[in-house]
Amino acid sequence: MIVVPFILFLAGHTPGGITPSLNRRALFQASAGLGSFFSSFKSGAEEPPPPSIDPSSSSLPQRHLGSSDVLVSSLALGTQRWVSTDYNAPDESTCFDLLDLAYSRGVRTIDTAEQYPIPSGLGSPEGQTETMIGKWMKSRNIDRKTMTIATKITGATNVTPKNIEKDLDGSLKRLQTDYADVYLLHWPQRYQPQSNWGQSLQYNYAGEYRRQVTFEQLCETMEKMIKKGKIRGWGLCNDSAYGLTKCCVTAKQMGLTPPIAFQGDFSLLDRKSCENGVLEAASPFNENVGFM
Repeated sequence: MIVVPFILFLAGHTPGGITPSLNRRALFQASAGLGSFFSSFKSGAEEPPPPSIDPSSSSLPQRHLGSSDVLVSSLALGTQRWVSTDYNAPDESTCFDLLDLAYSRGVRTIDTAEQYPIPSGLGSPEGQTETMIGKWMKSRNIDRKTMTIATKITGATNVTPKNIEKDLDGSLKRLQTDYADVYLLHWPQRYQPQSNWGQSLQYNYAGEYRRQVTFEQLCETMEKMIKKGKIRGWGLCNDSAYGLTKCCVTAKQMGLTPPIAFQGDFSLLDRKSCENGVLEAASPFNENVGFM
């Protein structure tokens, strides 16, 4: 699919397992629409007025994340490099056009993070992507209830009970909203060897992260955010089958809300989520966590 730099799939749960919820025809239609959109750009063209967006126009199916009441559209917008310092990164105007088109085609889910854009730098600080999304929702007068916004706290030792709420408040301010539908750890709150983040592939037996937050502290803090109305659910990103299962089991043992979503690398070329046990752990027959 041509548009994967800006699009991420949300695989939903069915009784038969975890399967993509878009059929092939719908994917081709979405690809064709976005392809014609990119070909319509004209340099130096006068900026048009904000389009009138019909919030009832939704041709994409929606489904729940796990057993939660959080609905996501089958196709979502990923925003990692939006307004970044990449030489070919989309600027704010282009991002607005992408958001307008996606919304008009039924996309109701946006994934972002406090660390975005990546790469960041002069003129494109971390948090700028959230700011841009907030400006778009306000300028288009988007009904917040029609959108599902997922954002993330920067991981590792940044994840503390204090920082979870502080960083969340910062994200909500930039997004110009009172709550996030899903709040995820961008990567684990503990030491974990991860090849995709450039960390050592050999476990650090010296216990480099002795001050890491416990699973109990993590679950308790996320529950507080839910009770305060700042998030509807929480999840994990770039974690392992162990981390996902441990969070779910800990939350359930404490009578708290378990994670409802997991984000990880998954594509035709990257199958490690199937091979490392993550999809098995997330299965509706096991922990029943939505895979984004």
